[in-house]
Amino acid sequence: MVEDMAGRIGNLLVPGSQFDHTNDLVARYFGEREGDDFAGMTFNTVGVNDPYSIGADDLLAVHMLSVPVTRAMLRDILENVSTRQQIAVLLHDIDDSV
Repeated sequence: MVEDMAGRIGNLLVPGSQFDHTNDLVARYFGEREGDDFAGMTFNTVGVNDPYSIGADDLLAVHMLSVPVTRAMLRDILENVSTRQQIAVLLHDIDDSV
């Protein structure tokens, strides 16, 4: 599950890919333009905002994007130590200049 998620996220971050509009989507998510009606800025003040882990606050953000998270995925991400370690490694590998 973690590998699949990492692959999908990695595809979003490749310049020139079919997802090259990712920067625009992120700007819209954070409501950087007038008329954008997304909750992204809310998550700057909700929760821990640890860039190297995924917690309940991050799953709330995913929910606000109308992305389904199954109960099994939620439990695995929040409760499985091995999954949490794998996620931390992958998050550390993301180039923060993107």
